Amino acid sequence: MKYSSSTALIKQRRAQRLRLILVLVGLFVVLALVGLLIYGGLNLLKGSGDELKELEGEVIAGEVQTVERMRLLREEIPAPDFAETPCVRMFCDSNDVQLESAMALGLKDPDAVMDLDKSKDLVRIYTNNLYFVDTMTHSKPYLVPDAVLMLWYIGQRFQEVLAEKHHDDESYRFIVTSALRSNQDVSRLRRRNGNASENSCHRYGTTIDITYANFLRSDGELVGEEWLKMALAEALYELRFEGICYVKYEYRQPCFHITLRNTQYEGPLKSTKQRFPDVKYQLLQSKVRKGLKIFS
Repeated sequence: MKYSSSTALIKQRRAQRLRLILVLVGLFVVLALVGLLIYGGLNLLKGSGDELKELEGEVIAGEVQTVERMRLLREEIPAPDFAETPCVRMFCDSNDVQLESAMALGLKDPDAVMDLDKSKDLVRIYTNNLYFVDTMTHSKPYLVPDAVLMLWYIGQRFQEVLAEKHHDDESYRFIVTSALRSNQDVSRLRRRNGNASENSCHRYGTTIDITYANFLRSDGELVGEEWLKMALAEALYELRFEGICYVKYEYRQPCFHITLRNTQYEGPLKSTKQRFPDVKYQLLQSKVRKGLKIFS
């Protein structure tokens, strides 16, 4: 009888140890899952700033299909004189001119686009190491592929101008404040801003607004320096001269209103062929592999 009681006690203690081990293993699994969720959340937050790999590295590694574009040599572009011709006169492409280009190069039937993420004609733009995509209240962060390429050109050229003329330990990005607008977005905006056009270029996914009032410094601070505005103006001047875009200087809403014109140089001046990511290919890939956000 005594032997039987001892055996039962041993079995009971073994069962208790087993339950303790199972509890500890379960706790470890729960903590691991919580850690993964926190890590994923932090990465998601971080993605709003620098979620993308550097584009050049991706292209060199051969992981992204590229497309060849003819680009004008910068030494062929005469230097702008903003003292003689201020921004309001330098960038004066009218809404009619921009609208004609938007209708020719953008969405053929904007009203037919119901699900932006599933559209075969639109690419979502993301914050990256060249520019910051603001939270948009009267538009959506989507563009047609060639307009995404135009935005890349602007970001790249802005960084080149900064590197050449402003030797600062800090880095800066411009802020995209508006992109694609639906009819509802246009209607709501017109209630706030009587100058907003009813047939907006933004409806076609070819047009962006970039503020010149604020820029994002590498430490996360907003900076409203005049020299940053002029660096952006110089970058836009060069691309406009090259025939890449139309630009309108807005002063009531402090921004450059920019519409796609072309993605490659077609003039008589000296030019060179350069390779850029094929945004259309990236769009197709993203339908299969969510999270492949190599380009903007």
